[in-house]
Amino acid sequence: MARFPRKPIIYPPRLREGHPLRRGLVALWPFNPSGGSLKDISVFRKHGSLANMDASQDWIGSNIGSCLDFDGTDDRVDNSNINMGRYAGAMCVIFSTVTTPVGDDYIMTHRTSGTNNRLYLSVYANHATFGFGDNWQAIKTNITVTNGLWHLSLLTWNATDAYAYVDGRAVGSYHYTLAAIPNGTMRFGSNSEAVPADFWAGRIAFAACFNRILSPQDASTLSVDPWGLITPRRRSYFYVQAAAGNRRRRLLICGRAA
Repeated sequence: MARFPRKPIIYPPRLREGHPLRRGLVALWPFNPSGGSLKDISVFRKHGSLANMDASQDWIGSNIGSCLDFDGTDDRVDNSNINMGRYAGAMCVIFSTVTTPVGDDYIMTHRTSGTNNRLYLSVYANHATFGFGDNWQAIKTNITVTNGLWHLSLLTWNATDAYAYVDGRAVGSYHYTLAAIPNGTMRFGSNSEAVPADFWAGRIAFAACFNRILSPQDASTLSVDPWGLITPRRRSYFYVQAAAGNRRRRLLICGRAA
């Protein structure tokens, strides 16, 4: 289990300039409350749409900050045309399960029309599982996903191999000759088939995609401080002249992103 710091309160959130993980970043969803949509703060603006969800109830708070609550019945978020690298990429998610799945329940999935282009992060029973290509359980780990605790799953790959990390620790790999991955549908909360199924019950607080393979150091950085990619809040002040005397008084007018 990773001990994530609390998500900074940032409205609107923005990417931090110069952060090493900005290289190759193609989508970042900080899961800040945003009505019926899921906002991507990368330059590509790949926003998602909540499906079968009630924005007034499913955007909730947690011990690490805001998150989206999935009921495991029919809740999901759809994102179209997510373009990760054709022969290298990565996808990661910070999640907390609510109930232990009987089979595979899908947290974050990506798929084009071809079955050999499927990618997913899921929970099988109470273990973190990673799917790659046409193998639905390419990397099935013995890492226990404890209900109610937060974890970070990361799948990253190049043209021949895929690597899985949980909470910054390498947990498995899979040798595979990868077909080029074109634009595809990204989905949170269920599988990525034309007819959604295998819904997952839990909460998501962060997700991101990259068009390059991530290193073990990158995986560690994400698990230690995922919010480092987001610009911290900066307070803004203005000065007013006091009614009497010549002293000025500083007043806080708002907290906003730099």
